Amino acid sequence: MGSEVRVLVIGGSGFTGQRVLAQAPWSWSIAATARSHSSEAVVGSFGAQPLKADLNDMASIRAALAKWTPELVICTASLGFGHAPGLVDALLNTGVPKTVFTSTTGIFTSLNPDSKAVRIEAESAITASELGAAILRPTMIYGRPGDRNMERLLGAARRLPVMPVPGSGRILHQPVHVDDLANAIIAAGRRSLPPRIAINVPGPSPIEFRELLREACRAVGRRGIVIPLPTGAFRAAAVASERLAKAPIVTIEQVERLLEDKSFDASDARDHLGHDPRAFSLGIRDEARALFD
Repeated sequence: MGSEVRVLVIGGSGFTGQRVLAQAPWSWSIAATARSHSSEAVVGSFGAQPLKADLNDMASIRAALAKWTPELVICTASLGFGHAPGLVDALLNTGVPKTVFTSTTGIFTSLNPDSKAVRIEAESAITASELGAAILRPTMIYGRPGDRNMERLLGAARRLPVMPVPGSGRILHQPVHVDDLANAIIAAGRRSLPPRIAINVPGPSPIEFRELLREACRAVGRRGIVIPLPTGAFRAAAVASERLAKAPIVTIEQVERLLEDKSFDASDARDHLGHDPRAFSLGIRDEARALFD
């Protein structure tokens, strides 16, 4: 790659994609796909050239690739909707030398949601191809408003006098801050990596869920009183929510995922990408300030 690198970001208007655009190096000349006028405005606000394209219309993706002729493609769009095989073909036909895909450590769940098989199939399509590709698998992503994970938890921490926790609350989680993930994605685009490598990108160390709740409470200025409740009560509440609400507060699948240990080795991300994620206590306080100050 030359001194100025032509980069196409697929999914640049999304939660992670926006942070990639915000933190991209000056040496990158960036375009980003956009499905709508609002998406065009979002990616344009970060200085990226909007290109009208939609993963549901692979011809538009091929047209965007032909127009921009990128040296690097970063796909932060979800691999859970079946687009990967078509995208792989488009990238191969266009001859893009390097691609970075964002997957998820959710593929390791012992549960079997429909999206799990689709994501595994997506990774298989990438690794079976001749693409110069890297796959990054973040853990639960948080850190800024709109994260779909910690924003609701912080809101609950402000409202509730105590925070209920399933069982003992010792289930391990390892959230990764979206800016740390974006840095890892950018590093994958800039560094020489083994072809079709897959790297887990977790937070710095596992944290018990009860301590995660306490940190969320502290972040909004609350004492962080955690009350253990039987796991059966959480499951029953989720089932009732799904049956009675058009937009359930929580689903049974989310509860079951909550009850799984999610602990991952960060050494590959550190060695290959220089990944040095911030402590959860710092990241969650930053998010709380952004939401409520």
